Amino acid sequence: MVLHRKTGAMKDDFYGSGISIKPLKSNNLLITILHLRKVIQKEKATVVHAQQPIDLIYAFLATIGLKTKVVMTMHGFDFEYTSQDKKILDRSFKMADRILFVSEYQAAYFKKTYGLNESKVKVHYNALSLEKFESGASEAYIRKDLKLKDNVILLGTVGNFVPVRDHMTICRFLKLLRDNHISFHFVFAGSRSDKYPELYDNCVEFCRANKLTDYVTFSGSRNDIPAFLPQLDAFIYATNHDTFGIAVIEAIATGIPVFVNNWPVMEEVTENGKMATLYPSGDETALMNLFQKFLNNRSIYNKKAIDSAQMVKSKYKIDTHVKNLKEIYSQILK
Repeated sequence: MVLHRKTGAMKDDFYGSGISIKPLKSNNLLITILHLRKVIQKEKATVVHAQQPIDLIYAFLATIGLKTKVVMTMHGFDFEYTSQDKKILDRSFKMADRILFVSEYQAAYFKKTYGLNESKVKVHYNALSLEKFESGASEAYIRKDLKLKDNVILLGTVGNFVPVRDHMTICRFLKLLRDNHISFHFVFAGSRSDKYPELYDNCVEFCRANKLTDYVTFSGSRNDIPAFLPQLDAFIYATNHDTFGIAVIEAIATGIPVFVNNWPVMEEVTENGKMATLYPSGDETALMNLFQKFLNNRSIYNKKAIDSAQMVKSKYKIDTHVKNLKEIYSQILK
């Protein structure tokens, strides 16, 4: 079952999943913990799996004196954490029976930074549900909506405008495309952050100042990604510190050529570029040079993309993810 303190963009998806979902009382800390303990005891829960450090602490306090184990998945890095956030994180690491990380690089970073007990740490990759990608795009409606000619290369990226991503490198790359008289249109699929509005605004202003407005669409958050991705001629991504890069994996699984910077995590999840084209981080000129090779050899890149899709579907399928998670739970309970 799922317990939650707050809701978000995926509330309807969770509640529509058919499993038991309950909101926790959150009037104050004590009430939340007591309510959580009551649910755990009633359901005879053997494992509580938290997705945030603060929730791990709540779970630990709610299970004092019980045999219930507490597990946490760490989804990000601590680069933007305040000193208080880091103290909470450190405390949650000490309280957890097992700490799951979504990549080897991420796990190595936290083991070194926080001196984690090796026996507590496990790498458990994220995964994707392939069913939502099977239908693909029924028609090329994006080109139709944007009124693009057949010779225009349709490019795009997926991800909200937050510090984890480096959208500005993509913007500078688009200027190079225009300077080289390449006929293209680029779609930024991602929303403007209330916390970091300047990241979105800076990209919009850059495109305006460099006369890219007619070449770029800021579409905001989309709910049609499985249909959106197959319509692209190529997927371009730039990260500052992704821990896994689900957007990249989904793009590869779609079977389109993918360009992503060589942040160590991306090297890891793409098997050192076997499943995508890697370019030096923050280097739009290098990206442009590699993209030019793609333009001159599109059939070769498209063939690689199809092969890569099969590789990524096998490695990051949801069935394997769930099976491994159950094994982790079993190990903890032993």
